Amino acid sequence: MIRTNTAFLDFILANQDRYPKSLVQELSIEKGHKLIRQRSLVNAVSIINEGIAKCYLYQDDGTDFILEFFGPGEVVGEIEMLNNEFSFAAVEALTPMTVLRLTRDRFIELLTKDPVFNNHVLKLLAGKVKYKATRFSFTQTHTLEQTLTKMLEDMPDLLEVISKKDLVSYLGITKRSLNRTLKNLKEQGHI
Repeated sequence: MIRTNTAFLDFILANQDRYPKSLVQELSIEKGHKLIRQRSLVNAVSIINEGIAKCYLYQDDGTDFILEFFGPGEVVGEIEMLNNEFSFAAVEALTPMTVLRLTRDRFIELLTKDPVFNNHVLKLLAGKVKYKATRFSFTQTHTLEQTLTKMLEDMPDLLEVISKKDLVSYLGITKRSLNRTLKNLKEQGHI
């Protein structure tokens, strides 16, 4: 549920001599800070070192639809860099975070001149596509109870880390449906 990419993070941290602070800047981010605003210009790629963020779309009706939750090693802003377009979604810190940030110029330079870095970026993009396909397939072929049971198995502290409001937005359901399903799961001894 919370995507991580420790292989990419480990690669960046292990190669700090190749990617010094002049290239990769470490920043502290407060809970609630928007790393990326929807429909805005993105000037840097951020690699999450610590913490959790949500990636979401503002809807015309004033609600949000959460696409993903990101944890350590996940990268945000790379799609906007590759497409040279405004952001299609917002990314907001759910917890205090530290991120490693690459400017647009540095990111493009590393992609074109460093085949090892480029390979890692290709793998992280492929991982995002695979995750989305797997997630949407699972939620379409399983009941809400099965989906929540799986989420709670994968992340026992889910309800402490992710708010009910965000779970509702992530699953595309009503708060009433979530509460009813959680009550049923509790009565059945699953939580």
